[in-house]
This record gives sequence, C-alpha cells and structure tokens, in this order.
Amino acid sequence: MDEVKNSYFEKKSTTCPCCGIDFFRENYFSGSNRFIAKDLSLDLRRQYQPTERYGYIYPLIYCVVVCPECFYADFPETFNFVNEEEKKDLLKHQFVALEKIKEMLLIESESVDFSQHRGLKEGIISYFLTISYINNKFHENSNDGLFKKGLSAIRCAWCLEDLMIIDPTNKEYWNSLRNYFYFLAYKVYDSLIEIISKSSSVFQKMQWLGPDLDFNFGMDGVFYLAGYLGYAHYEHIEDKEVFKKKMIDYSKCFSRIFGKGKASTDKTRPLLLHAEEMYKKVSVITRLFD
Repeated sequence: MDEVKNSYFEKKSTTCPCCGIDFFRENYFSGSNRFIAKDLSLDLRRQYQPTERYGYIYPLIYCVVVCPECFYADFPETFNFVNEEEKKDLLKHQFVALEKIKEMLLIESESVDFSQHRGLKEGIISYFLTISYINNKFHENSNDGLFKKGLSAIRCAWCLEDLMIIDPTNKEYWNSLRNYFYFLAYKVYDSLIEIISKSSSVFQKMQWLGPDLDFNFGMDGVFYLAGYLGYAHYEHIEDKEVFKKKMIDYSKCFSRIFGKGKASTDKTRPLLLHAEEMYKKVSVITRLFD
C-alpha cells in the first residue's frame, strides 16, 4: 500500500523577503473524507476525529509561512512586508527564538527542517517564531501585529493539546506549556479589544480572523474569544472593582453577538449558541462577587 500523505509542497516557489532564497510552501490536502469534524469547542476550535486511513490531521500546523533558511515566519497576508532596516536584527532574533522554543519543546536535534513535512512540533515552532518576529518588529501594538500575536498564541495552545494526546508521557509538561500560551492569548486579546473599542480602524491586511480554519468569524470571533479567554482567566483579576468592570466588558463581548444574531441570517448558529452560553456563565460569576 502506498504511503498516505496529508500534505504537499506547492509547485510555485516563494521568495523569502529577508534572506532571498526560494522555497516551497507546505499545505494540507483537503477532501477525500479526510476530515470528520467534531463539535465546535467553546474556544471556537474545530477538532477532527482520526480516521483509519489518514490518522490524525492537524491543518493548523501549515498556516504560517516559514523560511527554511533564516526562519523568518509570518502569516501569508503579511509575509512579504519586511522593511530593509529590520532584516539584520530580525535574523538574529529568529535564531535566538528558535533555540528557545526547541528547548521548550524538548527538541535535542541540532536543526529543525522546514523543507521537510511538518509535524505538531514544527507547527508550534512556526507560531512561536511569528510571535518572536512581531515582538521584535516594533509593531506589536498595531492592530494587525497584536492580532497575529494573539492568534499565534492560542493556536500554540491548541497544538499543545494535541501533543498531550500523542505524547501522554509528558502530558503534565505539555499542559503547563499549553497554559502559558493560553494565558498569553488572554492578555493579547484583552488588550486588542481595548484598542479596537477606542479606534475606528481595525485590521489593514489580515482578512482571515478565524480563529480556526473552518469558519471565519470575523470581528465577532475576536470579541467572543476575548470574552471567553477573560472568563477562563478571571481568577487572575484581584481588584474587585477591576473585576466588575472586566465582567461587564466580557458580557458585552457576548451580547453584541447573540443580540445581533437573532435578527441576522449571516451568523453561524454555533457562535450564537456559544455566545449566549458564555453570557450566562459570566452573569453567574458576576453575581457571586456582588
């Protein structure tokens, strides 16, 4: 029997805007009954049941474009936007970030090869390298940069959840790392909605806001996820008055979705139901602290 492949390398090459080499992006095959979708989780993640023929498939690990030579990484929409003055410092920071994430992921080999087929760890590395690039590009407080950082963080957490399944020996460690990225996503999304609420501009280049790949929930997804992550980490808010204000903000994140959705046909039903459920959860917690 021929070896079953879940990904392929594109025939058209991509040129790295930092080091100038040409390479071929990896993407995943769709169709052919490869994906058996599970219900959408409360954090808007779509997971898939493994199949006998294709096993586990992880579409999220292919979303970030990574240069296999210099490890510059970014989402496709903004991959080519690199300023000349950034390149030298960028390359130095990326190699430092690569060594850091290799240590975090318990990778002992000297090299990570993005010219070969990716696995879960390479997927996590790709998002971590994106976060590193944004942190050192001096635009992390821009809407696009901040959003990519938050999206990368939560997808790192999701990939680590999958890693806990296929490597149960280190489950406790992977879970602690997952919690680290989940908390980072919470902090970023919390900052993001504050900026968006005070600004007329949203995102200039990012079109697919996800947060997963089957539905683009747009700005409703951004507000929902900010509210969900805030609720999931409410124990970190120690000041009672700050807590009350945050709970009101999170309630608004949810009510703006299911409130509009009742009179709209362009909303997906799972998001509406999740938003209403989360609104009730936040209301219960808020009353406990009155």
